[in-house]
Amino acid sequence: MSPAYVQHVLRTAWRSLARQRMRSTLSGVGVSLGIVSLVTTVSVGEGAKRKTLEQIEQLGVQNIIVRTARLTDAEQRVLKSEGSRGLSPSDVASIAAVVPDCELVAPIREARTKFAQTPDFHPDVLGVSVEYQTVNALALDEGRFICDLDARSSNLVCVIGHDVAEQLGPAGHVGGVLRIAAEMFRVVGVLRPVRSGAATDSAVTLRDLNRVVLVPLPAIRAIDAAADADAYSEIVVRASAPSRVSAVAAGVGAVLEFTHRGVRDYQIVVPLELIARERQARRNFDLMLSAIALVSLLVGGIGIMNIMLASVSERTHEIGVRRALGATQRDIRIQFLAESILISVVGGGIGVVAGIALILVVAVVGAWAPTVSVWLLVFSLATALTVGAFAGLYPATRASRMDPVEALRQH
Repeated sequence: MSPAYVQHVLRTAWRSLARQRMRSTLSGVGVSLGIVSLVTTVSVGEGAKRKTLEQIEQLGVQNIIVRTARLTDAEQRVLKSEGSRGLSPSDVASIAAVVPDCELVAPIREARTKFAQTPDFHPDVLGVSVEYQTVNALALDEGRFICDLDARSSNLVCVIGHDVAEQLGPAGHVGGVLRIAAEMFRVVGVLRPVRSGAATDSAVTLRDLNRVVLVPLPAIRAIDAAADADAYSEIVVRASAPSRVSAVAAGVGAVLEFTHRGVRDYQIVVPLELIARERQARRNFDLMLSAIALVSLLVGGIGIMNIMLASVSERTHEIGVRRALGATQRDIRIQFLAESILISVVGGGIGVVAGIALILVVAVVGAWAPTVSVWLLVFSLATALTVGAFAGLYPATRASRMDPVEALRQH
């Protein structure tokens, strides 16, 4: 087909649809709704998936996180009577010595304390080891991280998060002094800003590293008299490679089962496994939403087919006149197919615009950025075109096979 012929067909189809404006509009509504559903569900689902995966990945894809289980006082007394001391230095030593492919082990102890300088701002105070920087891939804006000498000498030094530094003002730089409880800590480092999120799973609480104060693990005793520096809140184990995470997690579980004498006063969280489960769950969810959107498109296609069949019946005389003037069966078939495709594509275009507008609303209300890809928009319009072609195929074929003489007799 020449460009001039295509242009003529489209112009004629557009004029025909313009004469049937109300009917054309109604027949395209189904396709518009289907495209809105497709664009919105896929984009919002992809945006939510990316946000969740980013949050989980912040825990470290090579890390295995062991956390103290949340227990009632009665449960803690029972566990202590059974000989479990919770997470302890012996656990760290056993994991490092026994578990193959274990690259680093970083114990963490949370302190309960308040800040005199920031009464309305309550960052988390963590006693950490030197390895904490590596397992969390922390970068510094200023200064240095806690070193072995700080740990051995229980130096009263700290590394602060970006938000803490802003709250402290002039004191939130290297050399500044931060009062924690009754002790004065010298700031030796400021962390680079980290994009943090909220909790993603009941087993995973994503710590906001912008709102932390990190001190040497032994220094916890100086600011929290009730704290036992030998009782850890968390142990982070780093595997030598992502492919070894499952094996290392199994090894950590076996070691803790032995050292805790079968008492399950801890939780083992494997971010890599959480990522795999999240991706599978989102994939299933996306398939379900896409199926719903495709059903809407199917209903829209059936609506277009019915409208086109009605149009063929009403325009029988017109078809006879065109055949008498020299139009071939192919011309008639192409003409009605073009009308069906135009209805569907225009409806799809309106659906894409409405879908993008709805996504912008969701982005504001839902506080996350849906992911709109060019390929999704192209796929949506291609889907609308395909629906229009299939919906118009039977009516176009029926119109092209009409007997010209019988068609001219009808008014």
